Amino acid sequence: MDDINLQPGQIAYITTGAPVPPGADAVVKVEDTEVVKAAAEGQQKRVRINKGVKAGQDIRQVGSDIQAGAVVLEAGQRVGVAEVGILATVGAATLPVHRRP
Repeated sequence: MDDINLQPGQIAYITTGAPVPPGADAVVKVEDTEVVKAAAEGQQKRVRINKGVKAGQDIRQVGSDIQAGAVVLEAGQRVGVAEVGILATVGAATLPVHRRP
């Protein structure tokens, strides 16, 4: 998303939980939108937003769903896909890991 910087009147499609691109001030569920005019090859799509939108709508700060100081992973716990998601949620970009003996 670093290559996208939205201007007023522009939108970007993101998936649930994805970072909000710079310049965006709200998130609208795809179910609340519709394509107005199919774009020809290489042209931008036009999208209608069918519900009122307020600044900050459906934007959550990283880790806002977990209390400060909460333990999200125990020492010795295997780190798989779900655990990586939890680490991303709390903004943990790195952590010490060890091979099992």
